[in-house]
Amino acid sequence: MSFAEMNEATLDLHLNLNVKAPYLLTQQLISALIARKGVVINISSYFSHRMLPGRPSTTYSLSKGAIDAFTKSLAYEMGPQGVRVNAIAPGTVNTSLVRGTLDRLTEEGKTKFAEIVKMIYPLGHIGEPDDVSGAAVFLASDQARWITGAILAVDGGLTTNLTSLTTRSTGLAVLAHRSPVNSAVRRQWRGRKNYEKIPQARV
Repeated sequence: MSFAEMNEATLDLHLNLNVKAPYLLTQQLISALIARKGVVINISSYFSHRMLPGRPSTTYSLSKGAIDAFTKSLAYEMGPQGVRVNAIAPGTVNTSLVRGTLDRLTEEGKTKFAEIVKMIYPLGHIGEPDDVSGAAVFLASDQARWITGAILAVDGGLTTNLTSLTTRSTGLAVLAHRSPVNSAVRRQWRGRKNYEKIPQARV
């Protein structure tokens, strides 16, 4: 949904899901985190600082930019109390939702997707869930004891690649980075008249 078409209800939905939820959850856990010198790991997105042609993302980018700022500011505030705060910014990951999207494509669409992946991912393939969970385990471990306030790109090099794409010609928009966030957004709007107008949340 373009910036001009965005409505307050959709804006609130994104901000509630992507900003208020992690903010308030962390706040509720802060005493335990201090007591255990715990670690906070947020989920960001490359959309906080990189946009794609044909994919308006002001609301989503706003929410993920807020998560980046929250991560760094909380890391600064809680560091003296021994709490580390970092975020992971993943690219496309081979989840069941992504596989379901690919299964619904035509053979031509699947071929285009494979070509796009090789074009924009220097490592030549999308990620696996273990790639993201492995990064989270690392950030939570003692091996990362001197890392805080970091936004870790786990994206196969996607954000190093400035290749220009037009989603209209490649069909990439159809393959929006599907994740459980998408399902949460859709569930909250299921049955409403303007459901089809709700933009896909991306991770």
